[in-house]
Amino acid sequence: MATDIGDTASELSTLLLKCGESGWGGALHSWAARWHAAAGCPGDQQVLVRELLRAFGGASSLSDIVLHQSGAPLLVENEELERLRTELFELAKSALR
Repeated sequence: MATDIGDTASELSTLLLKCGESGWGGALHSWAARWHAAAGCPGDQQVLVRELLRAFGGASSLSDIVLHQSGAPLLVENEELERLRTELFELAKSALR
């Protein structure tokens, strides 16, 4: 289990890409790279955290993803998705405190 917000985002990105969710998978991959590049720059990281939290709200958000193949939900992968998504959200909220 990752405990760094960037590592968690990378882990979630890998899962999404593996399951064919290239839009969000690619977006999280890019976000994680920017997060790691901003190490030591708390102001830049705060901007990135706010950007990440916005991804959890609204239509077609990160919160709406359900992984499936040929119309059938991927049960194991969706459990992992939920775990990582929740962890990422909690880490992001904590980073703003």
